[in-house]
Amino acid sequence: MNEADVVQPHELTHTECMVVVAVGVLVAGYTLYMTNFGYGAMLCSAIAGVIALCCGLMIRLPFVGALVTLAVFAIGFVLHMQVPLPSVLIVVVAGVLAVKSKPWVGSVCIVAACVMGLMDTNMYLYGVDKPNRISIWLLCMVISIGGGMGLWLHGRQQRIGAAVAESNRRRRIARTLHDQVANDVNDVIMMVEYRLMQSGPDPQLERIRSTSTHALESIRRVIVELEDCEVSADAKPPSRNRDIHNRDIHKESALCRKAREYDNRLHAAGFHGELLIEDETQGGGGSEANSELIDDLMHELFGNMMKYADKEKPYFILVSSTESQIGIGVTNMVRNCELAQSGLGSGMRALRERIHKIGGTLEMGWDGPYWNVQASVPVI
Repeated sequence: MNEADVVQPHELTHTECMVVVAVGVLVAGYTLYMTNFGYGAMLCSAIAGVIALCCGLMIRLPFVGALVTLAVFAIGFVLHMQVPLPSVLIVVVAGVLAVKSKPWVGSVCIVAACVMGLMDTNMYLYGVDKPNRISIWLLCMVISIGGGMGLWLHGRQQRIGAAVAESNRRRRIARTLHDQVANDVNDVIMMVEYRLMQSGPDPQLERIRSTSTHALESIRRVIVELEDCEVSADAKPPSRNRDIHNRDIHKESALCRKAREYDNRLHAAGFHGELLIEDETQGGGGSEANSELIDDLMHELFGNMMKYADKEKPYFILVSSTESQIGIGVTNMVRNCELAQSGLGSGMRALRERIHKIGGTLEMGWDGPYWNVQASVPVI
């Protein structure tokens, strides 16, 4: 969006300006029309001119114009000007609502102002007493403002729905980039570094590492940009539930395969440590969990080890499975505490929120140079 397209709070959009102009034209014309029913031509012309001036001022200085318009017609009401004032009051409402970015309400109020003015004139000519006329005025005001507000609220809900859908789309993209693409690119970097350590300088591997590092930095910038673009609308966006399917793939045997797969990747990249698996279910059936959440958690934990763990120091991983809980514990020493502290952030916090929502726990912290993570996810 260009800077010129951004409407500041004190400015009116094109639609709102047209609403204000329509208010001025219709009501000024109606005021002049009152001369056909015995109202003084000079008075009606003067009021029409005042209406035009107030509308012009409202377009240039919206809030000042709204206050001046209100003041002018308040004075007219106090002085008992011989022009039907219910329509004038609705004109004020229409102008103020137009300034408040509710052009639909203003438009309906304009129509109501003209209809009420004609009704008032006809009721006066046919001798309807004042109390009944006031009741009809109030009824018209309620219907017109209520109808306008209904139209505005409908449009507002549509805008909020579109904003929430866009926010969720950005969240999904950022999460996919972080949990899958960024970690996979980092795996490539770590494997290349391991090859360089084993074989010595290699121009081709250096280029691969440089290109991969640049790609990883670009991905992280995109993730930050997507997270910064979250919509803070009046309605609270829904939580990040991702069409979760509870699949029967997190029996202990599947969990073992996943853990061993990640452990093998660590060893292939030059790390060394111990993976301990405790199985109390014996791979039995009927034990299901949020498979997507477990996959994301393991991907994040092992990805962080690839990024920040010290290859020269052993790591320890414990994966346990019971009928009611899946537990994952990781302990490793990092090679650069400052770098790790800046990197072990948004991904783990997001996972902790997701685990807490289903009644689990995720605890993480430092023990000197060691980074410890303990996760407990209920089987559902």
